Parts: sequence; structure tokens; C-alpha cells
Amino acid sequence: MALFRICHDYDSESSSDIDNQENQTRPKVDDGINCEGNTRNPKYAPNIPSSILQMFSEEKEDNQLASISNVTSYRNHMSQDRGKWLTYVCVPLSGGGLFDVVVADLISTAKPALPTLERIIEGELHISLSKNVHIGFHIMQPLMNDIKAALTTKIRFNCYMNSIAVYPNDDYTRTFLAIEIYGGYEQLRSLTNSINECFRKYQLPPFYEPPSFHISIGWCPGNQVDKFNQSITNKLQTKLEEYLEDLNPVTIEYLECRCGNKLYKFSLLV
Repeated sequence: MALFRICHDYDSESSSDIDNQENQTRPKVDDGINCEGNTRNPKYAPNIPSSILQMFSEEKEDNQLASISNVTSYRNHMSQDRGKWLTYVCVPLSGGGLFDVVVADLISTAKPALPTLERIIEGELHISLSKNVHIGFHIMQPLMNDIKAALTTKIRFNCYMNSIAVYPNDDYTRTFLAIEIYGGYEQLRSLTNSINECFRKYQLPPFYEPPSFHISIGWCPGNQVDKFNQSITNKLQTKLEEYLEDLNPVTIEYLECRCGNKLYKFSLLV
């Protein structure tokens, strides 16, 4: 029985529909210049309430980044690098049902060895196909167009969860507990290669080589890889194998590119 099935059909949503939606949600650019090209007179500008200013203060942004509970959700917003948007391409996964039970079971099994381990929320479950990069607004739509063109010949396929894996992030500030993907590896790699080509056009870094495709289900602060010793890893693997027959396969029907607060979807061929 397949737990995951990405079943929404986005083929009916044309690129013009996406563009129209983009135009409706795109923030207006205000450069402080009026129609005559003169700078607005500052004496007519109303005072901004302090409560509003505090909403966008550096301190609040830093607190959001430092908060354990906000790490995954904060990725969907503008990055600390002013004028840049955090962007990545992934296969989104819809949890629920049995998978919720599996994740809860795995997290509770690992907790005694790693008390700071936290579950990743359902809306953040995905298989990464690119690195997290920061892009300017001016290249957002051209990059999306290139990715869409690169995926036009890619077809849908199944992949299979296989084993427990542990990964630190690039700067070793977080550690992730994950379920590794085995079957469907070559198809996932083909998708990543196409995305790498699109990224290269804009001098963006490619995905890790060789790629390791996985679903992160939990995370904790710091480099905690050594806490996942052979004993705890074996326990987690045994627990996972109890469910694998019912969890697999994972059907891949579309990809997402999450760019700041925008979401782009790319359907694969039937």
C-alpha cells in the first residue's frame, strides 16, 4: 500500500495562470520617487508606529532564526541577506496516516539518546533536489521559466524509502534524522542534473555530489552526528523496517520550487 501519493493534477494550470497569480501577489516596488522623478517630501510622510517598526527589527529576525521551533518555517520567508530570497527545489511529500505513526515512533525511539531532537512539521516534509540558495527578485521568474523548460520531458516515477540516515547541515549548526531513498535514485538524480544546469546559468551552486536523497523527519541544534551511535541507529532501522512494506512506494508526480514566500509547481509527464 502506498502511503505517499502526490495526486494533484497541475497540468491544467498554464504558465499564464502562474504568471497572473505571480502578478497578483508580487509586492509593489516603491523607490521613493514620484512621477516627476522628484524625491517625496519627507515632511508629509506619516510617522510609523513603533509597534510596526519592531515587527521588522533585526532583533526579531535574529530571534526567529535562533528559535528552534522556527527554523524550518522561517525558510519560507525572505533571507537575512537583504534583497535576496531563500530558494530550493524539492519533491514535496504529503504525510498523514501511517507515516505520522512511523515518524512519531522513530522520534520517540531516538529521544532518549538525543533529548533535543524535534519532529519536522508535516508541511516541511520533502526530498531536496537542490541546495538552499539565495537569489535576487530580478532572476526569480527567469529561473522558474528555465526549470519549467528543463522538466518538460521528465516523467512520473516511484521511489522507495529504505534506511535511516543522519546528516549535518553545511555549517554544522543543525543535525537531521532522515529516511534515505533507495529505489528511484537514478530518476531523482536526472532531475537534480537538470536543475543544476538551470542553477549554473545564474552562478548558483549545484547540489551535493554524489547526491544523497532523503526525507528529513527530525532535527536538533548543533552537530550531534556522534550521538547517533550504532546501537541507536540499529534500533531506528529495525523500527523503520516494520513499516516499509506499507510505506512504499512514494509516487513522484510533480516538483516544487519554494522561493521566499512564493511557491512554483512543475508537473511531470504521465
